[in-house]
Amino acid sequence: MLMTLCENGTHGLIGAVFGPASKGETDYAHDLIGHLTSDMLVLADRAFDSNRLLVDIAAQGAQFLIRATSVRRPPVLALLPDGSYLTRIGDLSWRVIEAEVRSRTADGGVFGGTYRLLTTLTDHSNDPADHLVHLYHERWEIQIAYLALRHTLLQGRVLLPKDPVGLTQEMWALLTLYQALRSVMVTRWRRHPAAIPTEPLSPSLWKPPATRSSAQPDPAPPLSRSPVATWWDASARASSRRCFPAVGCGCPPAS
Repeated sequence: MLMTLCENGTHGLIGAVFGPASKGETDYAHDLIGHLTSDMLVLADRAFDSNRLLVDIAAQGAQFLIRATSVRRPPVLALLPDGSYLTRIGDLSWRVIEAEVRSRTADGGVFGGTYRLLTTLTDHSNDPADHLVHLYHERWEIQIAYLALRHTLLQGRVLLPKDPVGLTQEMWALLTLYQALRSVMVTRWRRHPAAIPTEPLSPSLWKPPATRSSAQPDPAPPLSRSPVATWWDASARASSRRCFPAVGCGCPPAS
């Protein structure tokens, strides 16, 4: 199991841990808490709503916006004008936002459900409920990082080593390559800030020279949509000076 803390805009990895699936997602998430800082807002799915994990995130000084499981029924202590309400779990005051989310598929079908979001952003005037509901959607940006790791870079291949030491070495090599590509792509955009964003920046648009035929020229990296611009746009929708790492897990294929 691979667990990462991923910056939503650049899709760069703030931290990563991996190991046997028997350890569990929440335990791996705890291993990443030390990477959190006070200027971060953590987005995560309902698998990460344990009291201990949330308290530890808050203890790092970070804020969080995390979906609660359906069985969690926090007490309503105070109703807020935007429809959210304040609650208390342990010694912490939290805010709860409930929303009906519906999506329409290409064939006209509709699916969705009730989302109950827990957050430490308790001031409804600075962070209205509808803004945070839209912001929570940014959590899915982490899936683009896993798409790049599992499919774009590995191209359907499995990790070859059959021993723990070899798997560890190859996994870190894969993560290092991914991080290097992200760093170069962001640096490239920063050198051309006047470029107009058009589409998401993906490693599939810019393969390293080793993956191309030697007969092909080495084209300049495309100037496509900037993940940094996405980051700052998202920050502006909620509150300035925040970055949005998302916690997520994935399992690159192993032989």
